[in-house]
Amino acid sequence: MAWTTTSVRGYVTGFESLTLADSAGANVTTANSTTLGAREDLSNQIFTVYLTVTETCAGDGGLEVALQASPDGTNWATIDTTSSMDLDTTGTNSATEDLVATNVWAPYWRLQVLSDGTDTQDDCTVTLGYAAKRILL
Repeated sequence: MAWTTTSVRGYVTGFESLTLADSAGANVTTANSTTLGAREDLSNQIFTVYLTVTETCAGDGGLEVALQASPDGTNWATIDTTSSMDLDTTGTNSATEDLVATNVWAPYWRLQVLSDGTDTQDDCTVTLGYAAKRILL
């Protein structure tokens, strides 16, 4: 699914729905957002991410969000990963966290939701969001 974005009081906000596959035991699973567009340049910023479990799973997997940058839209490097979100997947829980991209510039950005390696026992769906200062092009 693609990002749904809007501008609010000098910020760009975006939301996207993602599904994380069953961890098949104690494996880390990931789901990548679509690439952020030109309006969503996250270079040299600290911004807030939001994560809400919208379809729960049977196992208590802890979810985190990572920020990834790319020079070409194909090869991705993780810039920052939240360390305290640990969102429980057995309920419709929500969490927020600041991600840091200060002193990092890239033309392509995406967010990645990842499980902590706990057995989730089945798929779960989340809504991922962000709010960043709008960069005027």
